[in-house]
Amino acid sequence: MKLVTSFPAMEITNIELKCAKKDASEAEIQRLKAEAKDQIAQYSADAKLRKAIQGCQLHGLILIFRGLILEVCEEVNQ
Repeated sequence: MKLVTSFPAMEITNIELKCAKKDASEAEIQRLKAEAKDQIAQYSADAKLRKAIQGCQLHGLILIFRGLILEVCEEVNQ
């Protein structure tokens, strides 16, 4: 079953949200970023998802917070 039937040119965003403690090191932030990229790649490669969004553009977005501060906001090309 196609998920998007009414808006064939629609863009869909896959958001990966990570939260680190406020005293997390830069190395921890980079580890979370790499983990988020891997997870987005895994989700994007899923055959069921690809079939459901046929004809739509899929965007990946990584958001990483250190405490209450947004440290990373990055789009990942799919």
